[in-house]
Amino acid sequence: MSLIYIRQAAKNDLEQIMPIIDEAKKFLKEEGNPQWQSDYPNVETITADIEEGVARVLIVDQKIAGYTVITDGPDPIIQGGRG
Repeated sequence: MSLIYIRQAAKNDLEQIMPIIDEAKKFLKEEGNPQWQSDYPNVETITADIEEGVARVLIVDQKIAGYTVITDGPDPIIQGGRG
């Protein structure tokens, strides 16, 4: 049985997070979705999310398998912020 859980991301997770972000960008582009087709998110924004304590990673069998940000309040993308 797989061990699956979510934990707060740390700076040393960046090496494993960025390929997940790049794969997501590729998938969105292939689907015709314009989201994330600019420089966002990048190492700087992921690092900022980690420093703010809002970044989380999905762990499956001791490996990072996913990434998300959990915040309280309006979505900055919908509000015209990042994206």
